[in-house]
Amino acid sequence: MRQSSALILGTSISQYPILSDASLFFDRIGICGPQPPDFDSNAQYHKVDLTSIIDLEQIMHSEKYQCILHCGSDIALKSAVELRARGFSTPGLEINSFQIEQILDKSKFRILLNEIGMISPNSSIIKCKEELKKWLDTRYKSGLSFIVKPIDSSGSKGVTFVDKISKFEKSFNLALSHSLSGRVIIEHYLSPSDFQICGDGIVRDGRLVFFGKGRGVCYSQSFIPLAEAFPYPTDKYDAAITNGVEKICKKLRIKNCVFNVDIIPTEEGLFFCEFTPRLAGNFLYEAIRYCWGVDLFKAQLDPSYEVSPRQPTPSITGMLHQASNIQSLYSLDTYSKHVKQLVICKKIDKKNYEDYFKNSRTYGNCILSLSDEFIFNDMISKSPEIFRLEKCE
Repeated sequence: MRQSSALILGTSISQYPILSDASLFFDRIGICGPQPPDFDSNAQYHKVDLTSIIDLEQIMHSEKYQCILHCGSDIALKSAVELRARGFSTPGLEINSFQIEQILDKSKFRILLNEIGMISPNSSIIKCKEELKKWLDTRYKSGLSFIVKPIDSSGSKGVTFVDKISKFEKSFNLALSHSLSGRVIIEHYLSPSDFQICGDGIVRDGRLVFFGKGRGVCYSQSFIPLAEAFPYPTDKYDAAITNGVEKICKKLRIKNCVFNVDIIPTEEGLFFCEFTPRLAGNFLYEAIRYCWGVDLFKAQLDPSYEVSPRQPTPSITGMLHQASNIQSLYSLDTYSKHVKQLVICKKIDKKNYEDYFKNSRTYGNCILSLSDEFIFNDMISKSPEIFRLEKCE
């Protein structure tokens, strides 16, 4: 059933899928953020700081939007939680500010994992260079590797792998620049024993009813996602994933949600890097829909949506990042017949590539549906060529 109106929080390309889908359910759509959308849109744009709850509340009242939608942004998620507390409708989102703090603050989430008996690396919180120097003098051990990341950022922004003491200052500065609260977490690196697991799923009445399980394809030691490939090549982790998701939800008292999760298999078990009650960015839920036929956006809007996954058709979704020149897209020609969706931000040109690079933004996204396993594996192996992340000269 169509509804009257909705406001989408965020204007990056990650919001493109829900804007496209929302047009099927809402007669009027607004979109808001500090900058105009990265993509062509007929939605009414509202310039606003997404952390300003007062301004967002004013837009909701003045424009008479019925509900709030969000996707792929922890900032938008946190603001949606605050607006829900003020009485606004947030379909599929049933959590409060305490719960979201336990999820989005990486140090608190690590504590939560420890409390429920799940794997979590040793970590420390660093707020300034003086604290970093003290940590290096007292806690650093040569021969170990570490992950340095903002405590409250998403999308792998500001995350680096550090295996030498000389790299810590640069990595710390990068992480600090992406932290809203001015805090950085340094944690021991847990060596993966298998491909990274990623995907979106559905929890109902505290039970995992569906998980679109994929393989994360990243640049070596950069932790910047190149692409996600669905389905994951093995089901041997399914029971542990179900157990982990349900334990986290029970601890947080979350009964119903759509969620995104990133998991690293290790020799000791599964490390849940992140669990977030929202749909992911990078068009993940679109790729999951192509793969299994499950519509996570509908599941978010309608708790009675029937989840009936079909046999999976392999699919890959990847962001098209800044590249040395526009010809970086040429590689897609090889797979053109497999392209299910190609979204390019037309407003970006060479003059502002540099600005986009500094802000870790992207200029497009591509989803491919690949029925042939050989082509699927070949595509994964060629991901670094297609979904490049290079500074524009």
